[in-house]
Amino acid sequence: MSSTFGGLEMGKSALNAFRLGMQTVGHNISNMNTEGYSRQRVIFSTVKPEDIAHVGQLGQGMYASTIERIRDEFLDFQYRDSQATLGYWEKVNDLYDAIQNYIPEPTSTGLRTAMDTFFTNMQTLQGAPEDTSARRALVESANSIGGMLANLISNFDTYNESINMEVKQSVAEANQMLYDLAALNKEIATAEALDQNANDLYDKRDVILDKLSKMMDIQYNEPIEHNGVKGEFFLSVNGRVLVQGVHVRELK
Repeated sequence: MSSTFGGLEMGKSALNAFRLGMQTVGHNISNMNTEGYSRQRVIFSTVKPEDIAHVGQLGQGMYASTIERIRDEFLDFQYRDSQATLGYWEKVNDLYDAIQNYIPEPTSTGLRTAMDTFFTNMQTLQGAPEDTSARRALVESANSIGGMLANLISNFDTYNESINMEVKQSVAEANQMLYDLAALNKEIATAEALDQNANDLYDKRDVILDKLSKMMDIQYNEPIEHNGVKGEFFLSVNGRVLVQGVHVRELK
């Protein structure tokens, strides 16, 4: 039977729902510059109506049923797949830039010019083997090439060391992100077990996935709920599982 104060309760429920909506709008505005933030919206639902004899169903107003993220998972997959390709070609481009810096060709003082000079001097010496100045010029051009090659080898050795150091730093950074993912998985599972909203935690996890996708070609599976039981989050690289729920297998 409908309560005498049913209308007031209906109004109270609606006001609480709209207040939650205003708070969500404020949350969206305040996080407009937050990295990885996904806009959120309140989903309103009608309260189960009351059955009135000989009359029918009497509406009981509305309430805020949930707050959802406005985000397209398909676009996330597409973006991260393209990020892996972009990250690969950026590294290739960096490598070519480094090689071009070490071998700046064509230039008037580069290796090609030095080799042209060497072969010219050799032909000159072949035409006049007894010419002392031709012999001296050939020796000097040979020494010039030797010095350039030695300097080039030294530069490539230095660059190789810097690449190895960069790889170690990238592995350490990736491992830290894997542990951050596992920690977020635990927080998300705890929040959802208490029937709480975990939208902001999902945003943080998506930021990490975006960064990892540019470092390596990752594959991941969002947890699937079956018969009220939600599975675990999986992340793998080349078939090797790196994150399974709260468990991490480090990169070496």
